[in-house]
Amino acid sequence: MLIEFTVENFRSFAKKQTFSMVPAVGSSRIHSLDNNFYPEVLKASAIYGANGSGKSNLVDGIGYFQHVLRRSAKLNSIDKIIFDPHLLDENYSQRPSSFEIVFMVKGQFWRYGFSVTANMVYEEWLFVRNKRPRSKEILLFQRSNDETAHIHSSLSKYSRLLKETTNANQLWLSKLDQNNAEIVKPAFRWIMFNLRPIGNLDRSYRTVTAEKCLNSFSRKSVVEFLQSVSIDLVNIQVDDDRRKFSPENFQELIEETMPDNGVFGIFDDELVSYDISFIHRSRQSNNVSINISEESTGTQNLFSLAGLLLDALEHGLTFIVDELNQTFHTKALEQIINLFYSDEVNTNGAQLIFTSHDLMIMDMMERDELWLVDKNDYGASELYSIADFGTIRQGGARRNEAFGRRYLAGRYGALPEIDPIGIISALKKSQAEQKEKLN
Repeated sequence: MLIEFTVENFRSFAKKQTFSMVPAVGSSRIHSLDNNFYPEVLKASAIYGANGSGKSNLVDGIGYFQHVLRRSAKLNSIDKIIFDPHLLDENYSQRPSSFEIVFMVKGQFWRYGFSVTANMVYEEWLFVRNKRPRSKEILLFQRSNDETAHIHSSLSKYSRLLKETTNANQLWLSKLDQNNAEIVKPAFRWIMFNLRPIGNLDRSYRTVTAEKCLNSFSRKSVVEFLQSVSIDLVNIQVDDDRRKFSPENFQELIEETMPDNGVFGIFDDELVSYDISFIHRSRQSNNVSINISEESTGTQNLFSLAGLLLDALEHGLTFIVDELNQTFHTKALEQIINLFYSDEVNTNGAQLIFTSHDLMIMDMMERDELWLVDKNDYGASELYSIADFGTIRQGGARRNEAFGRRYLAGRYGALPEIDPIGIISALKKSQAEQKEKLN
């Protein structure tokens, strides 16, 4: 389960900012971790802020962190690391971007991070701690660009591999996993598998749900989920067409088998196309099949989301989505959040983190579940929780209150600054200039 994620010098984030799933005192919707260090973590969190404030950059930062680690071991010495620093302050443009994540898996707490530029890894570190009382955090490895390094005795047989055969642009954790170092595999696998950042719910994610619908049990779960968010259907029909492909015939198969509105995926050496239809009940009680392309955008996105949600709940994933309910109703989003809150449904430690502009959702959540992103006077994003707003006695946020109304009233900041008089004046000036040109 995710405990904290820290980002520094990435896109709109300049100074170090930390997003935390550690609850405030008195929180009720939590996973118990049964230890003295991080006794509990939140089941869900929402991130709010004006357009362009940096909400998406936080989600993208988690995806970037994961992507750099995934491809690192495959880099040649001349390959570049994707580097996307903060550009509005020249003091940051040449500094490394830094990331750190704290999480729990299989009864152990891991802390892993790195700092990188386009050409090299400046720093990298990995710590682990058992959840036993008074256990100490163990440094498994730490390196820096000045060639100082520490490697724990449990990894001593990989010392030469790490120090002599790892390129300057490669991460040690990726290299260790590639060479089957069992001691670090829980950390690597959690970051790669359990961390699920979704930047945009586009049609490509329909393949996840479509594949699930080929199994009758999973299809029933998808149907029940869609019905629970008020989609009027009685069943889903999915037909698949699987064809072997090679680099030589791939483009030909795409053109031959894929309609403009088709859904397809690639699994090993197979190109799979899906024909997806929703079965509705007519007024005369007959079943009517309607292709998914004819359904509303909101319904299509909920279908894409269904398979991802079921995976998250089944495997205990940390599911992170940008603009989660961009095209569907508030009540549907409420139902999704309640799935993660439910002790009966969420039995494997799944977490939901999402960005949103839906203020109604704020009122169903608690203060420590609500995060805000705002830009300072220099264009850099700053991240804070509503729970950070002092004590209740000093006017801070209560555990439950009308957060949406108070946010809209400017109580917590992170609102777009709109100048209606300025907008009207600019429009009038533009209209006058256009009229003058025509004359």
